[in-house]
Amino acid sequence: MIDSTLLLGGRWHTLQLMTPHTMFRFSLDPTVEQQKLLARPAGAAQFAYNRSLRAVQAALTAGESTSHVKVPWTGFDLINAFNRYSVKRHWACFS
Repeated sequence: MIDSTLLLGGRWHTLQLMTPHTMFRFSLDPTVEQQKLLARPAGAAQFAYNRSLRAVQAALTAGESTSHVKVPWTGFDLINAFNRYSVKRHWACFS
């Protein structure tokens, strides 16, 4: 970073100017075991996205017939809806 001073309104201010950075490009060549480990979080994220999308679509469809349906629009609403689904699914395995 480069520091520079500037007089504004009778007061001195220090400005930090960004210098250009060198960029690097990397590629991964994972083993089969590493590919499995890398694929797990991606699959979990895709599952959570699809489940949340289904919850919003179901709420929108139900809202067409009834105006009292709450659609989970915010991130917190989607997280809470997904957690309710996960807990219900988890306990269904034990009953």
